[in-house]
Amino acid sequence: YRRSLDALEASPLDASVKYTCLHLCKLREQALREAGFTDVFREVKATENRNALRLLRGVCAELDALSEPECWIVVIQNLLAGNIFDCGSAGPRGGAFFF
Repeated sequence: YRRSLDALEASPLDASVKYTCLHLCKLREQALREAGFTDVFREVKATENRNALRLLRGVCAELDALSEPECWIVVIQNLLAGNIFDCGSAGPRGGAFFF
């Protein structure tokens, strides 16, 4: 991973390529796989899935209580927060998700 970052720093960035946080996450994943780590977050994901399933009924009840437009806003906000979490963020600023 460090070699990839060094290469990015040493050569001028290609203006046609957008170097984003997602790009850096993909570099990290590639480096981990090349080092023999297929899923370093397997245990964490299993734990988080169990915890999420325990909360699912309550979350669905909260969503059902919202108006349709409000429900869609909350669903989309949480989908985006989930994507941020999946990329390795410790959480949104302030440390709280929407539910």
